[in-house]
Amino acid sequence: MAARSTEREPLDPVRQNQLLCERVRKEGQCQKLHTQYNVNPLHRGEAASHDHQETYVLA
Repeated sequence: MAARSTEREPLDPVRQNQLLCERVRKEGQCQKLHTQYNVNPLHRGEAASHDHQETYVLA
């Protein structure tokens, strides 16, 4: 196995951008968007009234 050189050539801006884009893409795949919806019990809105024919589903 060849010995690693301790001195590396500086990366050009195009290669740095490629590495950054790859890192961001991989991090985005690992993260999961989680949104939690709540209903304010003190606010009387359309979802609480039974006068309308529309049905609201909170997921």
